[in-house]
Amino acid sequence: MMDLFSGTKPVSNQAVIIAVGTELLFGTTVNTNAAEISRMLHEIGIGVLAHHTVGDNLQRLRRTLDIAFEQADLVLVTGGLGPTQDDLTKEVIAGFFGVELEHDEEAARRLATFFESLDRPDYTENNLKQTYLPQGCIPFYNNAGTAPGFALQDSQAKRLVIALPGPPREMRRMMDDSVLPYLAGRSRYTIYSETLSYFGIGESHLETILLPIIDGQTDPTVATYAKEGKCKVRITSMREDAAEAKAAVQELVKKYAAYAAPLKHITPHKLRSTFGTALYRETGDIYLVADVLGHSDVNTTKKHYAAISDDARRKAAQVVKLREDT
Repeated sequence: MMDLFSGTKPVSNQAVIIAVGTELLFGTTVNTNAAEISRMLHEIGIGVLAHHTVGDNLQRLRRTLDIAFEQADLVLVTGGLGPTQDDLTKEVIAGFFGVELEHDEEAARRLATFFESLDRPDYTENNLKQTYLPQGCIPFYNNAGTAPGFALQDSQAKRLVIALPGPPREMRRMMDDSVLPYLAGRSRYTIYSETLSYFGIGESHLETILLPIIDGQTDPTVATYAKEGKCKVRITSMREDAAEAKAAVQELVKKYAAYAAPLKHITPHKLRSTFGTALYRETGDIYLVADVLGHSDVNTTKKHYAAISDDARRKAAQVVKLREDT
């Protein structure tokens, strides 16, 4: 295996993501990994050009790799690294790059330790499949499960593939612990974005108002998005200098404020805060507010919304009691 930081060739600032798993095509599992990986890559200056989803089939996965590498020199594959016969990602990648799989002693040690911690030292033999990795790869050991990931380049160092486990918790941990530091150390670019939300206006109308500064814009780039009841404008810069990227975006934000002065805009944070306060005043149910706002820790919600007056809370509690009694 290669050292984690060996090689100095800068990584591409564009990537393609492949999610592997027949369950994704059946619709029984939602492909959240692609969205999360895209967001994580964006934060270190790597833009994602395409998402592909493919089932657990050797030939189709091989063809999807062909397509992905026609689109970008960096491909991230999530899923298919487990111990069962339909976990084929390692085998397909090794064949694609013309290398064999070899036993990894550290992966074997970690596998044994994992099952010992579960008081299951007699784990089934098919689990040993997870201790084999492609020759010449950089291993990314799994700190939240058993299947290691890896990075593998071709002999000309032109194409790079990164393999990640499919379970979202394992994927996130490996991205944070290994993949992001690896890629960030090889990337020349930083991406900085800000998003403005506008209410009471259609996307086409908003774009028309802002067209004088959208036309001909290369960096920062500007994109408008429509959702129910609002439009969003995302302003993004990708540069080698992080301070320059931030300054360029903030300068364009000022221009937008001038052009769209008659319109009301609000940051997503302020919108959530306003909604959360209104919801708590109405229901008095801090757990409901936490759930709606997506807070994993209700203490976070209490910190922001428990400052509402006692009188408001009493009235809210009366509303809840009336609803429970009817």
